[in-house]
Formats: sequence, structure tokens, C-alpha cells
Amino acid sequence: MDAQTFLVWQKRILASILQGANIHAALDALVRFIEEMNPGLICSIMLLRGGRLYFGAGPSLPEFYHKAVDGVEIGEGVGSCGTAAFRGQTVVVPDILAHPYWAAFTELMRPTGLAACWSEPIRATDGSVRGTFALYYRTIHTPSVQELEQIRVLADLAGTLVEYCTHIEARQIIEERLSTLAASIPGAVYELRVNPNGTMSFPFISAGIRALLGKPLGPVVPDARVMLDLIPATHRPTLLDSLQQSSITLEPWRHDFPVEVGDKLGWVRAHALPRRTPDGATVWSGLMVDVSGEKAVEAALAHAQGALARAARDVRTLSGAVASQLQDPVRVLAGVLALLHRRLEGAMGRDDLDLLDYAGTATTRLKEQLDAVQTLARVMSTTAPGEPVDLGRALAEATEAWASEMNRLGAEVVVAAGLPTLNGVESALVEMFRSLIGLALDRVHPDRPLRLIVDTRETAGTWEISLVDNGTGLSPSRPDEVPLEADAPFAPAAWGGQYLGFALVERVACGHAGTLRVEHRPGEGTTVTLAFRRPS
Repeated sequence: MDAQTFLVWQKRILASILQGANIHAALDALVRFIEEMNPGLICSIMLLRGGRLYFGAGPSLPEFYHKAVDGVEIGEGVGSCGTAAFRGQTVVVPDILAHPYWAAFTELMRPTGLAACWSEPIRATDGSVRGTFALYYRTIHTPSVQELEQIRVLADLAGTLVEYCTHIEARQIIEERLSTLAASIPGAVYELRVNPNGTMSFPFISAGIRALLGKPLGPVVPDARVMLDLIPATHRPTLLDSLQQSSITLEPWRHDFPVEVGDKLGWVRAHALPRRTPDGATVWSGLMVDVSGEKAVEAALAHAQGALARAARDVRTLSGAVASQLQDPVRVLAGVLALLHRRLEGAMGRDDLDLLDYAGTATTRLKEQLDAVQTLARVMSTTAPGEPVDLGRALAEATEAWASEMNRLGAEVVVAAGLPTLNGVESALVEMFRSLIGLALDRVHPDRPLRLIVDTRETAGTWEISLVDNGTGLSPSRPDEVPLEADAPFAPAAWGGQYLGFALVERVACGHAGTLRVEHRPGEGTTVTLAFRRPS
């Protein structure tokens, strides 16, 4: 064969590899090349899988032969190729029809006109047998030393092709599976590369980017500025700064940024893990997802919270103002009723006096409720600045405010254990204790003086402050143990006249990152438990 013909076949073999790396096409080109170099010679290549040989190439062998031996199990004496694959050694059969290895295939071989067959194992680089390379002659023939060396060289060449194509096919399968997986993931899988000179590219970005950006990109984007241009200019510096920080620390990167999709503004969240390459570049591998809906909900929630805060502020202002405006008329009314009682006591009958007493009591109660409304409005408008407050001192101040009433009723407050110091608003915490004492005084049992025991218990990460009284207890239409949260205050219908007092206590507790729990024992008393987080 001349040099020109050799180059033509070399190009054909290489082209068959490059055009899809199909192993059968590459082996077929190799077999045709060998047969053209050696007129009268017939060549075949078989591939070993699972202990059986399957046809890889053999264009000059008849179709019926292909079908008959495709999938034959290897073993000792199973033709030349079956035996060679089984032994892992060269097998030479000078006369097919007379050799015991071919006894089971005599009738198959007779129509082919083939007389001799030599078979060489095809090995991978690790030495494992991957198939067989066989040469057939139409005459009885024993190979020379040179011919045996030739078949070994050709088998090595075939082995190289088989191994290369197998790796390529395996890689293609993996890439196809990864592409399928990437297409099934909401969002876009990507790799972002930033070179030491600052240039940026996407070595890979999945098809999901089209749904995010409204335009096709990838799978390779040589210049990442194509995507950066879709981000509003005001947001680009923040994104680039966060990438630079991740590049320095090699910490996981996450960033939310807007993108202009047509005439709309969408939001994308990018997650990625960075790594440094040997050439000094930083490569992030990660996922981009559409968070436009999430951002819209956040914006709507922020708007609603702002509106709710304004409404709450207006309600607090209005309730406080109304209570303040009503206090003077109610105070005057209470005084007038008391004056009438004194002046008309001798002139009015018992029923009329009882009615006047009831009006006076109701007026006094109304004044107390107005005071509570004002206090609640004031407490709800305060926030905890984090100043240390001695709760023992706050309790003492609240107890002093009720000293006159407690002396009249013979009531006492007993502190069983020292109270802790809490960061918060002192005035609000004093009002909290003042309300709790007042609520207990409203529930004095007629058969015994009120005794309110205040105790403190430290648990894992919290302080629990309990106030246990021996009064009449509460009888609301609620479970025995009621945990209160910011969005679930005591219902006025359930707690009657004590609603405002408990509402004030609950708001103060919640405002100081605490909780309120109430356990009532009708006829025996009430236990109120406040829980606050302990500072680390």
C-alpha cells in the first residue's frame, strides 16, 4: 500500500472516531483498512461483554455468519475467538474444517469458503480482555513469525480504539444523563469562571436559563457580560462585590439579583460552591432559580405589615385619646353620684339608693377601664431598647402602688426567690406587675385574705417567673392552660372585665421576647407564668 492510500485510510479511521465516536464505525474502518492492505485476507473484531462475544466489525464476512456467532459464549474449544478470549492467548487454527475447536461450527463454516483462522485477544491498558481480533484465510495456512507479530500489533491497535471509543461513549452517556437531569431541575445549572485578569465566562449553563432570562444562552457563554447586561446597573456592583468576597474566602456564594426579562423585572437567586483552579481562576458551580414570586410576596407582606403597623398606631393613638377625653367626664360623674348619695340618703328608698350605688360602682369600674386602656395604649407604643431592668425593683414599685388597697384587704405579696435582671423598658415592666397584682386583687376569695407568691425558676435558656394566688380563680371559656402569642390575645368575651389587664401583660411579655401562660383553678386560685429568654 502506498503512502497516499495509507493517509486516506488514516483519515477515515480518525473521522469515524471524531464523528460521534461510534465504536462500530471506527472498528469497521480499521478492518477495511487492514483488508485493503492485505488482499485476500478477511478480518473480524468481536467485543467481549458478560462472558459472550458480540460482533464489532467484519464487513467481508457473510450476514448469516454474523447472526450465527453474535453473542456466542466464550470457552475452551469454542472456535478460535471463543477459545482466545477464554484463555487470553493467541489461538492458531491452520485448518478450520479439520480442527476440534471448530467441530461444532463445521456446517456453518463450509459455505463461507474460509479455511484458516488465527485469533488474538484484544486487551485494555489494565490487561483485561475486551474482545478478539481474527484473521481468516481462504486456504489452509500456518502463520509465520512475522504474521504472528503483525496480528499482535493489529490487535493492540484495535484495543486502543476499543478503549478510547468506550470511554467516549461512556462520557456521552453521562453527559446525556446530566443534561436530562439539568433540564428537569427548576432553574439553570451553571459554571461561572472568573480568570485572574478579571474576564468572566460560563463554561456551561443549562437550557433552563432561557426560562429565567427569556432568551437562549449556552451551553457555553464565552463572555459573561452578556448576562450581566441584563442586570440593572444599580445592582451590578453589589453582585460583583459578593463574587469577589466569595473568591477570596472560597465560601459558598448566594446572591439575589433582578434581571430585565422583556419589559418586566424578574428576580433570580444564585447558589454556588467556588473552587480555585491551578491557573488561578475561580470557578463557581451552582444553580440559578426564579424567585420573582417570592420577592413579590415579600414586597406585598412588607406593604401589608407597614399598613398594619400604621393602623395599629392609629388605633393606639385613638384609643388613648378617647380614654383621655372620657376620663374627666367620668370622674365628674363619679363625684356627682357620690354627692347625690350623701344628700339624698335620707330622702330616698332602699331600692333607689341601691340603684344609685350600682351606678356609682359602674362609674368607678368604667374609670378603671379607661385607665387600663390608656396604660395599654402607652405600653403598646413602647419598644424594648435593651436597658437592664431589675425585675425585683419593678415588682416592689408595682406592689407599692397597690399598698393602700392591699392593706384594706389584708393581702400580701411574697417573693420566694430573687427575680432576675432583664433587658427592656422599665416603665412597661412595672405596669405589667402592677396589672398582675391588680388582677389578683380582683379575685380575692371571700373566706381568706389574698396571698400572692412570686417565684423564679431557671431552665435551659429561660427564666420562668410564676405568680400564684389563692383567690377565686378564673372561669373563662378556654382550656386550663392557655399559651398566649402576639397574634392570639385573650378574647374579651372569655375574660370579661379582666381582658384589658391580661392583654397588657401579654403585650409587655411579647415585647420582651417572652410568653405568658395562665392556669386557673376555680375556687382555689390562679397561676400566671411568665417566661423570658436568658441572655447567653
